[in-house]
Amino acid sequence: MASITTNQSVVKKDSASTTISVTPSGKSKNVYPTTIEGKIAYADDLNSKGKTLYSEKKYKKAAKIYAQIPTWVSPFCKGKSGEPSEADQMSAMMGGDSGPQATPAQEYQVSQLLRKCHQNRAMCYVKLKKADKVLESCKKSLKYGDGAEAWKVYRAQAEAYILKKDIDNARKAVENTLKNQGGTDKRTTMLLNHVDKMEKNYEKKERKKYAGMFNK
Repeated sequence: MASITTNQSVVKKDSASTTISVTPSGKSKNVYPTTIEGKIAYADDLNSKGKTLYSEKKYKKAAKIYAQIPTWVSPFCKGKSGEPSEADQMSAMMGGDSGPQATPAQEYQVSQLLRKCHQNRAMCYVKLKKADKVLESCKKSLKYGDGAEAWKVYRAQAEAYILKKDIDNARKAVENTLKNQGGTDKRTTMLLNHVDKMEKNYEKKERKKYAGMFNK
């Protein structure tokens, strides 16, 4: 870790996007990035930390880390439909300038980062069995595109709908998973079998219900 000494403080380079300022009194404080490039780099660091926490099965902490990413970079890109960012919308309402504009390359980088962070957050909520939060995160992820990893989002949706016992939407989500996955794997096959079982149990209950009505 490199350090820069000044008359007032010592600034230590902690990463490409963050510094730690040490004052003469010995106290330290984080100095956060102010440029678009720095904020993107900081958000990317957060994404890496989230992945590490997820791999360590610290799903709640990982979800909190992923939740911080949009705060840093969402003003710098639009959704796939081209709608203005939240920052642009707010600026337009106030009649002001939304500030520095990202380059097309930066916009793309941010869109991919946001897509992945919401996708990864959805996967955390799957582990935490929070169905509504899974669906909310999936919706936000798809807002930034449905590329090669879209099947992971659809599979998270399937998991959430199964938790909610919503058979029809669970079936649709599994079908979208298979369509975008280009095949299947053990987990997707298990979900497909689970939905099949849910449907059979539902049909069995319905037959019993109607049989009981006619036997009265």
